[in-house]
Amino acid sequence: MIKSFIIFLISTVLFISTVAADSPPTVPVPVSPIDSVVIDEIQPVFYIYNSTDPDMDQFWYDFKVYDKDSMMDGPVFGLMIDPQEDSTGWQTPYPLVDNWILFWRARACDSLQNCSEWSEEQVFWINTAEDEPWPFNVNYPPDTGGTIIIDPLTNFYWARAIEPDPYDSVYYTLYISADSEFQSPIAYDSIWETEYILTDSLDFGTRYWWQAKATDNAGNFSMSNNTPDFWTWMLGDADGSHQINIMDCTFLIDYLYRDGRQPYPLVMGDIDGDCAINIMDVVYLIDYLYRGGPAPLIGCAER
Repeated sequence: MIKSFIIFLISTVLFISTVAADSPPTVPVPVSPIDSVVIDEIQPVFYIYNSTDPDMDQFWYDFKVYDKDSMMDGPVFGLMIDPQEDSTGWQTPYPLVDNWILFWRARACDSLQNCSEWSEEQVFWINTAEDEPWPFNVNYPPDTGGTIIIDPLTNFYWARAIEPDPYDSVYYTLYISADSEFQSPIAYDSIWETEYILTDSLDFGTRYWWQAKATDNAGNFSMSNNTPDFWTWMLGDADGSHQINIMDCTFLIDYLYRDGRQPYPLVMGDIDGDCAINIMDVVYLIDYLYRGGPAPLIGCAER
């Protein structure tokens, strides 16, 4: 009886020692996809170089694919799979997200649940087709509703067009047209920022429409969602009506002597370009309208 117990005790100790001494498999080495590569498969196969087990135990692999940029901050897929010859591949059972950056890693676990460390995290993109940039809005000049744009070398601003394809860049083309159908627009191409300052003056007293186009590396493009229109300054148009007539003289007299509305912007009331608004601007405008006098000048009045 005592002998049997001693044998049992020794066997138990030896078993425990054997279990305690068991080592996990080596860390598997990722083969593909790696190094932020772009792949065109929605259900890719992930490859690793096989691990080895020091104790010659049977073992399997655990693969994980995950997305760190969304609410799913954890494994998207995980699967235990037996090693294959030399290297092992595992295909995701469900489609991944197109145009998305994803991460993956693997580890090896033996039959005693001893697992290696996770392999080094690998990054990859999925891009199954070339997509055009997303539509976007142009912002300034906005639809002015009749408000005048004074500066003929005005700035144009628009929102950035999001490019869904990884590593694609986007450039813009600005179109400015004197007709709403853009039959003969002025085009400014190869703009890499979301703004452009004109180098050629727009015409005075003209209504313009404008829009922008975003183009990616593959030549795919999208147009802006909106096409605002605006008026440029008509020299001599003190009341902002887009016409020059006696009403501009009346407007200036009301402003100067009857506490009437001031020109907006103020520079529009400086008809003779002497950097002041006074009765001489009224006289100058009457001479132009009825006596063949010189045309209105670019004003410079600030107050």
